[in-house]
Amino acid sequence: MTYNIANADANGNTTNYTQEAPAQDAKYSISGVAGSSPSNTITNALTNVTLNLVAKTTGTDPTTVTVATDSTTIQSNIAAFVTAYNTLLGTFSSLGSYDAASQTAGPMLGNALLSSTQNQMRSTLYSIVNTGSSTYNSLASIGITTNKDGTLSLNSATLSNALATNFSAVSALFSSPGSGIATSLNTQLTTDLGSTGAIASNTTSLTSQETALTKKTTDLTAQMAALSASLTQQYSALNSLLSSLQTTSAYLTQAFASLPQIQGTSNA
Repeated sequence: MTYNIANADANGNTTNYTQEAPAQDAKYSISGVAGSSPSNTITNALTNVTLNLVAKTTGTDPTTVTVATDSTTIQSNIAAFVTAYNTLLGTFSSLGSYDAASQTAGPMLGNALLSSTQNQMRSTLYSIVNTGSSTYNSLASIGITTNKDGTLSLNSATLSNALATNFSAVSALFSSPGSGIATSLNTQLTTDLGSTGAIASNTTSLTSQETALTKKTTDLTAQMAALSASLTQQYSALNSLLSSLQTTSAYLTQAFASLPQIQGTSNA
């Protein structure tokens, strides 16, 4: 079907457009099962697979789609996880540190929330996960070990061998529902960061303490002002009294000086 469309610009010039054919949905077939889509990007044909249709094919020239595990990307993601944890550990260390040389303490030194969060994360990282494998069931077993300072190190060769040997166990180690290390950490952090979590509760408590201290400071400032005014008034009164006493003293000194001298007589 052909359409002729006329369009006039601001100067009155007319441009004619011809539609050779109406737009159609993309049609495809996967293993003999036909489908169609208004877009060339297909997301609902295969679970967790996105197909981008870029050219027309024929029945005698089909396109083969191979779905395989991407170990390279997985290794990169696990390395990023190790880096992210080490960065977080550095933040924890800074918050709870104490510099003896400068006698400077971190803002959360001795804070129970900080130590509790660290302990929970360590417990998760060092846990044994039921992955269906007795060999690959902990971070250490796939090449992630702990250094003396608490940071993590990744042995890429060990991880690569674990992925090649038992990919599903490595996957379960991180993402097994309820017990996977990444799953457990996500649950913990989501809870801690939630509106009713430990961080929010601690924030509310600190805000309340700050409000109380601010009020106390205001009250003390008012009391100091009142005391200062009272002492100033007393000082002024004492100064007036001192001036009056000095005047009286001067008068008495002068009066005693003007009294006649009494001559004493001796007895024979």
